[in-house]
Amino acid sequence: MSKSSVGRYATRSNKAMQRLLEAQAQTDRLIQAVKSNPDADYTEAAMMLTMNGLLNKVATAEEEWDEMPLDKAGRLIASLSRTKVYKDRVKQDMRKKADIAFQELEADMMKVIKQDEESVRMLKTILTKAKDRMMQDD
Repeated sequence: MSKSSVGRYATRSNKAMQRLLEAQAQTDRLIQAVKSNPDADYTEAAMMLTMNGLLNKVATAEEEWDEMPLDKAGRLIASLSRTKVYKDRVKQDMRKKADIAFQELEADMMKVIKQDEESVRMLKTILTKAKDRMMQDD
């Protein structure tokens, strides 16, 4: 076994260890975020971590390209981008549907209580408050 073989092995091992430590640190940050904010959108955080790793791979473009072809990294980035677009579209569709549902609910309830103006005012306040809470991006 030559000294250069041992040196290459040590270099690869050190790089692998560094990647593992970085992945562990990212995982720890994600776990901490989950604990501190149980209502958060974790798919977004996981996608950001994955995108960060892929972009680091593209930016460094060292020997690791032997392990992952450039076209595969590009496909993964494109896939994550499509996932983000899809997620945003679903969120927008849900907002539209909720808005329509609240409008219909308000109209139906107004028909029932239209004789009492104070009840109408109170109901509008309640519905507006509920709609605003539902539409918040938390």
